[in-house]
Amino acid sequence: MRLDVSEVIDRPPADVFRFYAVNHVQNHPRWDLDMELEQLTDGPIGVGTVIRRRHTHDGELIEGSMEVVEYEPDLGVLITHQLALPEREVAGWWWQGPDSESDCCCSMDAFELEVSGAVTGREAADGLA
Repeated sequence: MRLDVSEVIDRPPADVFRFYAVNHVQNHPRWDLDMELEQLTDGPIGVGTVIRRRHTHDGELIEGSMEVVEYEPDLGVLITHQLALPEREVAGWWWQGPDSESDCCCSMDAFELEVSGAVTGREAADGLA
């Protein structure tokens, strides 16, 4: 399953990138209050960074890890999420801005969900519910 979303953000691309990618561990819980992140690797966020992920969904704890697999300063970041479920998320943000009309950043979000193993559609849906 793949979901593509785009949004114009009234900020320069460097500011958006710093908020979403550079400071991802600190900022992600600001828009997802049920998420706890802990960076496991040393140094700044970049390719190879590994993050522990703990998320509560409907009272159930879902643990996993995240890894930065692509990182282009001020352009985009691609992060894979390995969950303690039969699914793997791949989420990324890539910026197109600024546009010719302003200094705004146009974000492009791609989200994919891969289901692995011998899992039926119903079992996968139960894992996400």
